[in-house]
Parts: sequence; structure tokens; C-alpha cells
Amino acid sequence: MSMLAFVQFPHPKDEAKPDRKTRSTYDWNCGKHHRRFMQASGAYTTSGDSSESQSGEFCFWGEWEGHGRCVEQLNSQDRESPNYLCKPILSRPPKDRTGLQNTDPLVFGERFRYSNCRQYSGKCQTQLRNLEPGSVILYGSTFVDRFVLDTVFVVSDKRQPWRTNREFPRNNELIDDILRDTTLKPLQNKTCSDTGGDYQDLVIYGGVTYAERENYGGMFSFVPAQLCSNGTIGFKRPTIQLDGIVNPESTRAARYNKDVIRGDKEKIHQLWREVADQVVTSDLLLAHFLSPPERKDL
Repeated sequence: MSMLAFVQFPHPKDEAKPDRKTRSTYDWNCGKHHRRFMQASGAYTTSGDSSESQSGEFCFWGEWEGHGRCVEQLNSQDRESPNYLCKPILSRPPKDRTGLQNTDPLVFGERFRYSNCRQYSGKCQTQLRNLEPGSVILYGSTFVDRFVLDTVFVVSDKRQPWRTNREFPRNNELIDDILRDTTLKPLQNKTCSDTGGDYQDLVIYGGVTYAERENYGGMFSFVPAQLCSNGTIGFKRPTIQLDGIVNPESTRAARYNKDVIRGDKEKIHQLWREVADQVVTSDLLLAHFLSPPERKDL
């Protein structure tokens, strides 16, 4: 049964490190999930209201488990600030490796995508497979007693069921080369599964784009970002405080808040605006489109 929800989705907070030998490249991750502090070009706004979209190059925190290049080593002063600046590289998954991690959510391309993580708990399906359009997912991590944000995903009406032991369409509105190589192929090879290797029935969700925001109460998917041109590279992920909605001590289980929302779309719109305002108050931008990484098959 589908549900309208405002989801707090905690995932690992630790920053990925470049290859120990080269110190200048990132190999495909075969261990635990990590965050990376990355550089991309794309489009952003300066507020959650109807501000004009602008284009530029910016830095942001997010998930990317594929290859990358270490653009710069940063002088971090604490555990929350980044130590490295990563430029993602789009490549095919190595055929001679096992245990390849997949990138989820995927924020690059025409729209954000969420495709698999925690849609199962053991062999049981979770409510994350049944989110209604207009639901919101806050992806972030816990630092001591604070929930820090890296991605806001607003669920659109674009979705596609998919089973990991079946072929996926070559091209459609949700599936492209980026999703196929960074997420679906590792899943199809059963290298990242909460069910111990069993095949899964998953739902690929498309995120609401900036152009579609008027159909969703002004909401759109975004990552907190900082322009690379301002001379200061590196920022802490913004703390989000929503009493009764965000649990700052949660480190694993997704919190749905469906009993608080009770199908009230305006309540979700209000919470989304509060999140956007808190990001902007942290002197950060709302990056809503990220150009695909450069392809370089290694």
C-alpha cells in the first residue's frame, strides 16, 4: 500500500579516501558505503522560493562509489570538514572485481534517482518501495547528536519496477548510462544486497526536477552546495533540526513520519521549505541539476 511520507534516511558519514598508492585517484569502492566531497557543474538556486536558477561549478557532499580523480587535498580542521575534493569519473564496472558498491541515490543527470537502498530488510520488502509522489527523503548522517544533510530527494510520479535478475531497458526516462553503470549493473551482479545475494524486486524512483516544482507545491530535489569560485573550498554538511520529525540520534533505520504527515501534502511542503531555509541559512546553495561526470572507461 502506497504512502505519503517525509523520510529521514541516515547513511554512513565517513569520507572516502583516494587510493593509497596514487593519492590522486579513487578506485571503485568494494567496502562500506562512504560520502565524497565532490565537484560538478550544473544549476542551482539561492533559496527554496521562486528564485532564478543559475549555472556554475560547485562543490557538494554526496555518494559516488565509482572511479574518481582527487582534484585537491584540503586542509581540514575537524572531522566534519572534507579532506579531499573528488571529480567523479563515469566508467563501466570492472569485470574482474567482486563486491562492487552501487551509488544510491544518484544525483547526476536529468533527474535524481533512488533505486534500491533499504527497499528490503532481510528478505522482507519495506515501505520505501511504496512511496507516493510528493514524498520527501532526507539523506544524511549523524554526527554526535546532530543530523547533517547531503541530499533532498522529492519523489516524482516517474517510477519503474525492476527485478535484479532481468534485463533493464536500454533507454527510457529513468534509466540511462549513468544509472546503468554506477548502480544497476553492480546490483544485477548481486554485489550489494541486503538479502544476502537473493534477487530483488525494486522500484526506481525519479526525483522532482526544478522545472516540475510547481506541480509539487514548489518542492524540488537538491543537494546543498558551495560555489567553487568563491575561494573557499570545503564546508560542513548542514545540520537539520525538525522537532518530532528528524531524530538526531538515528544512525540506521529510516524514519517515515507517516503518522505525523497523515496524508497532508501541505505539511510536507512546509517541512521541505524549512529544510531549504536551514540549508540557505548555512550559506549554501540548492543545486538541483548536476551534469553527468566525464566518461573514461578504465
